Amino acid sequence: YPFHAEVLESFASLFDFGGMSFSGALRTFLGGFRLPGEAQCIDRLMEAFATRLYEVQLSAGSSVGVVSNTTARDQSVEKTMLDPPRRGNSDGEFSSGRSGTLDPPAASDEVDLVFPFKSSDAAFILSFSTIMLNTDLHNRNMKDEKRMTQDQFIRNNRGINDGADLPSEFLTNLYYEIKNDEIQVNQDLLQDGGADAFDGLLAKANDVATPFFTQSAHHKFLQAGIHERDMFVSICSAAINAISAVFVESWDDVLVTKALDGLQNSAYICSYFGLDEQFNQILELLLGFGLDYAGSVTTLMYTTKPVDVEAGGDTSGTQSNGIHNDNGQAMSNLEAELMARDIPPLPESFLSTLTTDVGSQCVHTDISDMTGSAAHRGLLSLNCALTLTKQHLSFVREAWPMLLDVIFALRDVNALPRLSDLDDFADSRGNPLPTSVFANRSHQRVNEYMESIAPSEKSSNAGFFSSFFGFGQSPSSQEKEVNDGNTQKLFPLSETLQQVVQCAQLDKIIMKTNDVAMAKRILFAMLGSMFPDEDDEDITSDPLFEHNSVFVLELAARLLISNRAHAAELYPIFLTKFQQLISPQIEETDGSSKNIILGLKFPYILERIVVTILRACIHLFDVPEVCLRDQLNRSLNLIATLPSSYTKAINERIGCGAAIILRGCFYLFDDSSDDWSTIKGLLDLAAQDKSGRGFVFDGIASVIDSIDYAIPSAGDGDMENSDENKNDVQLSKCGVEVMASLLLKFMDGSYEDDVSFKVPSMTYINKVYSFSQHFSDRALAGDGSANSNAHLQENEFVTMVTAIYNDACLAKDGATVKKGFESLQGLVLSTKVESIPVANWFTFLDLVATNPPGITSQEARVCSLSLIGRLFLTLMPELSNQKDNWSQLEDWTISVASIVSDNLQAGRATSLFETTVQTVTNIVNVMSMSGFNEGEGVNFCAWVGETLLFELEKVGACGGATSMIAATRGNNNSK
Repeated sequence: YPFHAEVLESFASLFDFGGMSFSGALRTFLGGFRLPGEAQCIDRLMEAFATRLYEVQLSAGSSVGVVSNTTARDQSVEKTMLDPPRRGNSDGEFSSGRSGTLDPPAASDEVDLVFPFKSSDAAFILSFSTIMLNTDLHNRNMKDEKRMTQDQFIRNNRGINDGADLPSEFLTNLYYEIKNDEIQVNQDLLQDGGADAFDGLLAKANDVATPFFTQSAHHKFLQAGIHERDMFVSICSAAINAISAVFVESWDDVLVTKALDGLQNSAYICSYFGLDEQFNQILELLLGFGLDYAGSVTTLMYTTKPVDVEAGGDTSGTQSNGIHNDNGQAMSNLEAELMARDIPPLPESFLSTLTTDVGSQCVHTDISDMTGSAAHRGLLSLNCALTLTKQHLSFVREAWPMLLDVIFALRDVNALPRLSDLDDFADSRGNPLPTSVFANRSHQRVNEYMESIAPSEKSSNAGFFSSFFGFGQSPSSQEKEVNDGNTQKLFPLSETLQQVVQCAQLDKIIMKTNDVAMAKRILFAMLGSMFPDEDDEDITSDPLFEHNSVFVLELAARLLISNRAHAAELYPIFLTKFQQLISPQIEETDGSSKNIILGLKFPYILERIVVTILRACIHLFDVPEVCLRDQLNRSLNLIATLPSSYTKAINERIGCGAAIILRGCFYLFDDSSDDWSTIKGLLDLAAQDKSGRGFVFDGIASVIDSIDYAIPSAGDGDMENSDENKNDVQLSKCGVEVMASLLLKFMDGSYEDDVSFKVPSMTYINKVYSFSQHFSDRALAGDGSANSNAHLQENEFVTMVTAIYNDACLAKDGATVKKGFESLQGLVLSTKVESIPVANWFTFLDLVATNPPGITSQEARVCSLSLIGRLFLTLMPELSNQKDNWSQLEDWTISVASIVSDNLQAGRATSLFETTVQTVTNIVNVMSMSGFNEGEGVNFCAWVGETLLFELEKVGACGGATSMIAATRGNNNSK
């Protein structure tokens, strides 16, 4: 409070520290009041003391104890990291631009050994350090060997004087003054008394004052409440800036390690108090350092090849490669690589975390284990950031874009073995589909960019990237020759980053969340990173934009698929983004408007969107929510709106994906919805190009074969028992129509005049029609009423038989002809006469009778006559009972008699003559049998038989038929 601050300032101004040493002034100040127990109060008191002490120093202008220090200005911090981040703005806030070098402040020529402070901050820090030294040296419960030494005290106070060191003589004198004469606090005013009480009072301030003192003998754990939260909020921003400044600007390994611990602990406190904004501020800071580190590793990978792995040798970063250090110990590939570039080794304290629980908090006690921390601060920062993300994923908000940038960078250095691959379709043998032209172009752009940022051997900037970790030179030409056969994947630091990713379980961070709110937040961040809501040219012009967008879309798709239970809530996020990129939009240019598809600017992204839509349908179409099914259909319809010039390049993937959807989900399609019309349009689109046509046909064939397999045979027993044989898997009315329509296009070569599918199409057309009739029979047997939904539409029958007859039965290829007539006979056998209008039947009959195969194609003529015989025996009993049909039947019979006459003219020695006699004899004999037709058409059927018999009598070949007719007539007369 302002009044309290004024009281404290007035109280401190009463002290005159003139002529006193630093320890004497501190003793005087602490002896004037009862020291409170709260660390925050002690902090304010020490600040008041330091301010007063510095005022005395300025007013006195003391020059006692001046010594020469001309060599100090030549000292410099040995940098082992390229352009470390630093604080650079005027407000003292941490600068997000992590660039520029840090030079140590110039040392003065003269140093005051009584009051050597350059600011009150230095006096404040040293006062805290001195109090902790007093506690350490005079604590009765601490062993002597663990007490702080003179060297430790000097080292712990390094750089506190506005970046410079306090004189070692000054600190040495202060150390022995405290060691020989304990600072006594008013004993009677303390609850517990003595040094132990003082230790307890400052227990909370121990880590704040300096993280390097030995741990106190007593720890006091208190439950933080609302007041502690308010106090932390008030100091959080300043604390983060202060700690980050040490982390950025210091080149002392211990200081860097402890500063990182401070940032991590600050993040833990933020998560405890629910301070999302401050947590994300810290996380962005840490991720930024990690991003710089990964980017420099990428540059090194493209600059030179690893120097430590011989061709054909071991590629593990932990195995020996035959190289030894100065002590004769075998070196790993990683150690050899770092040594070759004059880069300090990775700190042991960091390497130990890769083999322990990622959630455990490491306490650093051995200074030697921290060697290399300053050089690899980016790696340590990355490891810390991913740990925080894994442990507190629900707090990550504003830091998501930075986290995704880090993921992109890790992918570029091959550190994401389980996440970097893009899921794609494969052919029937399991081989991945070849990359598209769009993918190849994108990959080429990435490679060209990576090569452009890698400095050449003659470039003056060659040392720029290598100095990220050290100031050594690039490997020698001899070293490069050893690595001519190596690949970038062997780079040892990439393997270390891969270990960091594995320990942090980054794949689980991204995909294994069951919290729908968190999943939505992650998806919004991912899809926002994939493509901005507005066409921001600054973002989309990045050479790696398409490369990264494709990758983040893959991660988003995996998150969706792994959260099936929430897919209905998550998929609208995808659909909105897909509509933005695929739906035509109006663009105003030069006073005119035109429709454009935004996604066509980045064809590889658009290709992966198509693949993502298809994958989502494959995995999610069976989710019961109706709204999700509608969204999936809308997504598939988006694909159909793309221009054919684009889809032709990716038809292979469209065809493969559509075929998988059809095969896996056809039994879920609803006739009352758009399911069948949507999938038909997609299959038809994919079949337009040869690359996707085979997948479409295979998908249709697979569905038909699976249903054909489910149909029980005649020996399966009664209908009730056969219901257990998976007969629920069947095509609906729309399904039959879609299959027949597509198969007809395959058969007649509608797709680019491709007739290679003609013969197999006829087989499957026959199956489609036959099992539609089968299911109709099952419905009739079950409830007494035929299921009209199991039949093809009337026009489909005419189209089907006409196409088969013209394209197959009249073909020149004998196998095709035979297959065509077999298919037609199958259709006739499986079709109920009453299910097809009479007019459609006569259309078919006229086609067969008026356009038979040529007489020179005797095999085709035999097949044609066999089909005619089947039509006589199947249709005549039904059609002849209606007198209105007699005239058309008479014309058809006369046409058939003409065909029979032409066949018989071929000569008795031919197979055509023999087959014709047998076929006509069979027709006449069956039609003359009792019971063939007992209705109004009995006499007409007799006339038909006599007409055909007459043709046999002409050539003297009617013996078999005549005897059968005579016997039949005799039996009829006896009755």
